[in-house]
Amino acid sequence: MTDNVINILSVFFTINPPSVRIFKSVDVPATPLEVISIRHLWAGYNQEPVLEDINLSVQDLDFIGLIGPNGSGKTTLFKVLLGLLPPMRGEVLIMGQRPQQG
Repeated sequence: MTDNVINILSVFFTINPPSVRIFKSVDVPATPLEVISIRHLWAGYNQEPVLEDINLSVQDLDFIGLIGPNGSGKTTLFKVLLGLLPPMRGEVLIMGQRPQQG
């Protein structure tokens, strides 16, 4: 049985060799560009803060993940970043502009 699988795989890769991907180098600026800037953000609903004094800086080429339990403010943060919810206090900039301007 194993010999049959090996033969099938060798025939498959002979007919369909794995594709080779060539990645071009990317010019990275000497100083990273700040794409998201959050300074002392307070946000919430009905004058009740959900996010309190949040600070975050995301630079180009950064990979981030946002995890947390239900009700911890993940969706609220995204609403502020998208300009759907105005901050109570603090500053949010996307590529140097306020979300409402973008």
